[in-house]
Amino acid sequence: MRDKSHIWNIANKKRKTYINKINGLIQKTNAKVFIPYACYFVEAHPTDSDIRELNTKNTLNDVITCVNQDVWVPFPNGIFDMFDMKGEYPKYAFEHYYRTDWNFDYYLKDYDKYANYSISNNHEFYSEYFKWAGFKSYDLILHIIETSDDFSLELNQIIFDFKSNKIIKYRHKNRNYMRVRIRQSHLRKVMIEGEAWEGIYGAFGGRFYVEPDIYHYKFLSHFNW
Repeated sequence: MRDKSHIWNIANKKRKTYINKINGLIQKTNAKVFIPYACYFVEAHPTDSDIRELNTKNTLNDVITCVNQDVWVPFPNGIFDMFDMKGEYPKYAFEHYYRTDWNFDYYLKDYDKYANYSISNNHEFYSEYFKWAGFKSYDLILHIIETSDDFSLELNQIIFDFKSNKIIKYRHKNRNYMRVRIRQSHLRKVMIEGEAWEGIYGAFGGRFYVEPDIYHYKFLSHFNW
């Protein structure tokens, strides 16, 4: 994993890039008002504390200050009139609307039941899964390490070669390599239900390492949908 300073540097560059993209789109579309609707989520679960520390984002004030246009900030039950291009103002400070406690069990119960699913650590299941997924003839060795929810325990692992389309015992050198540490309950739910891997990428279910450091668009795009 990259050191923290390197990751923070990347995150801060992306923050600036995002603001520049907003201003560019406002200019191209001649937008009268900008409504920021996607800058409120937080990596709240304790096992995602490392992501929360590293994934620095633009704050609401950053957007309001840096965007070159009027900004209306949405809030629960707030109404924005598209004809007049005017919106209601909240009764309270915006911090009042932010959630500060979560019932994690309510959301995690659907994943927990898959951790001890009957497939156990049967590698044949993984071969069948990747055969079903239909992704093959690609130069990538995928090393999956199933872990506990806090990533502290390694529970199972396989190495799959998409070039030969089979499970292998050892990693081959001088080949594209991706190692993914994934919460076991999350991965198995995705595989058993045939769901997209978007939840693993976007919901912080996995920790990715690639060598060489390149973006495997074909792989990520295929399993993302």
